[in-house]
Amino acid sequence: MKLFIKKIYYFIDKIFSFGRIKILLAIKRKKKIKIKIIIGSARTRYKSWIETNIYSVNLLKLKSLKTFFKENEIDYILAEHVFEHLTLEQGLKGLNNCHQFLKKGGHVRVAVPDGYFNNKDYLESVRPGGYGSGAHDHKVLYNYKSIKKIVDTKKYNIHYLEYFDENGNFIENNWSTEEGFVQRSKRYDRRNKDGLKYTSLILDIKKI
Repeated sequence: MKLFIKKIYYFIDKIFSFGRIKILLAIKRKKKIKIKIIIGSARTRYKSWIETNIYSVNLLKLKSLKTFFKENEIDYILAEHVFEHLTLEQGLKGLNNCHQFLKKGGHVRVAVPDGYFNNKDYLESVRPGGYGSGAHDHKVLYNYKSIKKIVDTKKYNIHYLEYFDENGNFIENNWSTEEGFVQRSKRYDRRNKDGLKYTSLILDIKKI
């Protein structure tokens, strides 16, 4: 029954998402408001952001992006726990497709499970085929080094925001939620109330 209801929800959302995205973009263009896009939002909603899902905006299909966006007009793209569901090749393709529509200096804020997180239970839950939520569909477990494989450095610069290094040290830099709120982070994940229980590898992939 739950699966049936879920399918109905996504079917209805698919019908209305096309028009909703078009209308919101038209308003932002007219008022010259920054264009901020959430990729793979599911039910995530943030003020001033336009949420999308794969049936409306598919990063792997350039035609899908061209349906909605003009070249060099997007300020920020947020992809929280999306890229681990893509292969390395798909991740590279997705970021390369985004490049055409980002403004110079705009970025894709990527958050994925951290392959250097200093906890074995965490790693077992997020690895491809792990026991955590959604892990059955995970294709890659990235760390701050390996994620460079999906970034074309001729098109983008990488700015790390939160990550563990190979020695188990947690490293963080200041980042603004206005440029992309990441719930699964040191500051905002409730599981971290009494110490680091769950963080993500978070980085801004900024258009050159």
